[in-house]
Amino acid sequence: MSGVGLRAATLAVVVVVVVVVVVVVVVVAERVVVESLLLLLILVVVVVVVVELVVVVVEVAVCSSSSSRRSGRISSSKVIVIIVVVVVVVVVVVVVVVAILIV
Repeated sequence: MSGVGLRAATLAVVVVVVVVVVVVVVVVAERVVVESLLLLLILVVVVVVVVELVVVVVEVAVCSSSSSRRSGRISSSKVIVIIVVVVVVVVVVVVVVVAILIV
């Protein structure tokens, strides 16, 4: 169970760090470099989100199947929270990327 929370925290930290670093670099960089940086940002975020989400789902499935019903309920609510967090992070990243592209 603590592994799931750890994965969620790791995912959040990694995504926030990547977004902050890339946004700072984009703001400082020239216009020509911006497009390749945005592509890199999108690739990194998508890969990190997919990998972490798969790991979390697998961990929760293992926890639920090998533990009691109470634990299963707790872990399923954690899955919902994690999915919501991931969706919010992805939406924020997409909004930032679109805003930079428009400007």
